[in-house]
Amino acid sequence: MSRKLKCVIILSPYKGAIALNVEYAKRCVLDSMRRFEAPFASHLIYTQVLNDSDPHQRALGFQAEAAWAKYAELLAVYTDLGISSGMRKTMVKTKLPVVLRTLGDDLE
Repeated sequence: MSRKLKCVIILSPYKGAIALNVEYAKRCVLDSMRRFEAPFASHLIYTQVLNDSDPHQRALGFQAEAAWAKYAELLAVYTDLGISSGMRKTMVKTKLPVVLRTLGDDLE
């Protein structure tokens, strides 16, 4: 039996301990998929082609995420590693329902 996947934007920290945060974000995407969601984590994709330290390129990444958000049904904010200023900015601007999540025991 096939279930319709819910389109979900994933938020988790990126700056700071980037290697740790990227691994965490991958686990967040997997957690979302296990919930029968179709996750989108712009900070895993756009940071591969844009310079996150360049304010113009960073802004372009946020704009691209906002364009994609028109098709999303939910904003899932993973909080095990805290909430960054970029995450907070997206949470304030979104018109999507926001759900706070943790990986909890799955984090270890």
